[in-house]
Amino acid sequence: MSNISFFIGSCSKQDFVLGLATLLSRAGRRVLLVDAMNMPWLTYRNQTWINKEKWCRWNGMDTISGILHWEELIQISRQQEIDLDSYDDVLIDTDRLTFCDATTFMSARERVMVQTVEAYAIHRNMEWIKSFRLLHDVDLNREIRLLILNTVDHVKEVAYIMEHLQSIYVTPKEEATFIPFDEENWAAYLYNEVNERTDLSKYTKIARTVWRIWLERSCGPISDRNWRKLLRSDKKGRWWHEAM
Repeated sequence: MSNISFFIGSCSKQDFVLGLATLLSRAGRRVLLVDAMNMPWLTYRNQTWINKEKWCRWNGMDTISGILHWEELIQISRQQEIDLDSYDDVLIDTDRLTFCDATTFMSARERVMVQTVEAYAIHRNMEWIKSFRLLHDVDLNREIRLLILNTVDHVKEVAYIMEHLQSIYVTPKEEATFIPFDEENWAAYLYNEVNERTDLSKYTKIARTVWRIWLERSCGPISDRNWRKLLRSDKKGRWWHEAM
């Protein structure tokens, strides 16, 4: 499906994926954000854990959390009488090896492996790649983009991660994208949590630049003026929540 983007990996990538979904929705696109992680996070961000909803509208986008596999997503969408093809963007955050079949994964618009330099995250992703390849008999070489979070020395860390990936015969489809570690990003995250806002202008310039790169892959070029408007919002998350 040409409207789907997979963000795979065991590291915490919720801030990046949620930020991208927010920007896409502010740009006027119809967005579905899917949390299919083994340890779900979205149900706590949009507070659906309270009433046990799986599918709800929140902050201008549709969201679904606690999904185990693709068939469950299809089943719930039919119950809601919603066509997945009607979305401009379906962002799926998952670390589940068996979330979907190879055809669904390989036909997606984007396949992004999100990585940090910790040994745990590196070897979990290596295990995912090797297992997916064996399970589905599919070659992932040059089929996955690589996004590295919280780098300190990005030159050494990118080279270190690439060495591990190449040891299992996988090279990303292009040069890795990275977001350096910066306390400013952590402060921005906490500000938005405490104030129940999504003000992406508070993140570092590099983080905002990476978001813009991914946004323009879907929307095309965006003027600087419009970009600045997309970064800010006066709306609080709970004001925008409604059950579907």
